[in-house]
Amino acid sequence: MVSESKFDLPVEGEEGEDLAESSALSADQTSPPLDVRELLKNVTPELRMELRSVASKQIHFQGPIPDPETFKAYEQALPGAADRILSMTERQSKHRQEMEKYAIRSENNLQLVGLVFGLIVSLAIIVGGVWCILKGYSIAGTLLTGGALASLVGVFVYGAQGKKDLVSEAREEVEADSENTN
Repeated sequence: MVSESKFDLPVEGEEGEDLAESSALSADQTSPPLDVRELLKNVTPELRMELRSVASKQIHFQGPIPDPETFKAYEQALPGAADRILSMTERQSKHRQEMEKYAIRSENNLQLVGLVFGLIVSLAIIVGGVWCILKGYSIAGTLLTGGALASLVGVFVYGAQGKKDLVSEAREEVEADSENTN
């Protein structure tokens, strides 16, 4: 995005004519020519200092590559620079996407390992509880087995609720983003 601040200079020159007329700006132009120094030659020194402190041009550009004017300047200064900049940007973008994929895969693998270990521990506790019941320790076996089963049920119930919450949050974010872009 490139934006320029508009110059409204309602100041009069030395002969009483306004600055827009003295600098040959047409009535429909709202910004001065690129060379502000030429404009300032037609003004008194006191007014010139005041205008220099007020008049400014602001350009803002955001993105992975430079704005078109800067891009052209790079190419003029060093032929082939534009292609090198584009290649560098494409490589960086590809690298970032690969890193994001790796991070997602790693997170998924970590979750899977946690699930497998949780299942193994739960099954071991249940098997231990059943063994206790078979050996005559019915209270200990019942507590172990019941506790493990209650924990598993709780994890599945709260896990399902957590997923619903995540989906709801994601939908709200997407809706908010789509409203902001419109």
